[in-house]
Amino acid sequence: DEVIIKFVGSVTGTISSSYVLAVNSNPFLADIPKQLIDGNKNGTLTISYVRRRFAVDELSEEATYTIGRALGLLSLPEVLEATTGPDELDPWLVVNTGATVRCRYDEPKDGDTVEVCWLGLVGGGVHFEVKDAQSGDAYVDVIVPPEAIGFSIHPSGRDIDVSFKVVRNGFPTDSPTLTLNLLTLSHVPGATIDSIGESAVLEIPKLQDLDQTRVLPWPYIALKQKMYKRYIGTFNNDDAYYEETFAGRDVSFNDVNDGPASYTP
Repeated sequence: DEVIIKFVGSVTGTISSSYVLAVNSNPFLADIPKQLIDGNKNGTLTISYVRRRFAVDELSEEATYTIGRALGLLSLPEVLEATTGPDELDPWLVVNTGATVRCRYDEPKDGDTVEVCWLGLVGGGVHFEVKDAQSGDAYVDVIVPPEAIGFSIHPSGRDIDVSFKVVRNGFPTDSPTLTLNLLTLSHVPGATIDSIGESAVLEIPKLQDLDQTRVLPWPYIALKQKMYKRYIGTFNNDDAYYEETFAGRDVSFNDVNDGPASYTP
């Protein structure tokens, strides 16, 4: 039998070596030339072979190896503005600045790329960003913009999956995934009626025919959000009163700038 080993280096290119096997060459072991290791440092070496028997060739699969320092295990990503134990993020803390995802791993080096994934509500709640690492860095930080955070806010909170991967020499290594509970947005501005203002007492004689019920723009307000406005109370005869003036209405440009308003029923 004849074995032809093909070495394809990311720097050195393709080199082939041919060996004629003896009867007891099972398994067959061959050294990788030192110059291929040195010549492809911080690159890759792909190895395959052909076994030739009676002019019939059998092809092996390819195996690719990175040459240089291995990444090892990646740390769990951190969200600097969040609490740990439990892992929770108050959206009020990041409404202006966004959330900082910190990615740590052993000895970042020039040429590494870090890919961060913030996986919230599908659509505007997903943020993906690629950032270059530098030798000597202790970590790599990526800012998740407020828009991606606000899109995922839910009255009951929502779990966000945060992860990153490091690509070195073309090969990705995945980090563990942090499951972060994005808390609901509490203490948002309340509604006011023009003639009543901030008073907690609704004095009927003060109401005017054209009074509007207004809400100041809330944090994270954005186009394509849905709004609901409801009036709930009791009539003089103790019957229940319920009226809904906004039922899943789209947020408009005026709403974003001035807050939603509608005539008071």
